[in-house]
Amino acid sequence: MHRRENNTALRFLTEEEGKKIRKVIEANWSLHLPESDLAINTGLRKGSQYSLTRDMVDFRSRMLNVPRTKNEEPINVPLNDAAVAALRVAHSRGEGRGRVFQSAKTGRHSKMGGTGSTTRWPKGT
Repeated sequence: MHRRENNTALRFLTEEEGKKIRKVIEANWSLHLPESDLAINTGLRKGSQYSLTRDMVDFRSRMLNVPRTKNEEPINVPLNDAAVAALRVAHSRGEGRGRVFQSAKTGRHSKMGGTGSTTRWPKGT
């Protein structure tokens, strides 16, 4: 039996936490900075973010239109300036179609932090 996740609990990063995370990613995985910036500024789940296709991004209305989430529901996510900037960088790297985040090595959609993977953060973070 599938148990639904409790989505009522919210936690926001402090400005200091966000800056610290961004600094570590910029220093160690700079190509993934747009992915991190989008995650921090939208709160998207990893699966939704890495499933984003270019047709889900509406720059004119500053909105992400995700047709199906983990909970099988569509969501519309407003985009602030930082999220728009991150998406513009990601769009500039791709071929203009397909997934928003693509691997720099393979050209396929990115699987950064894929299911079951472990991110090794530098010491002191």
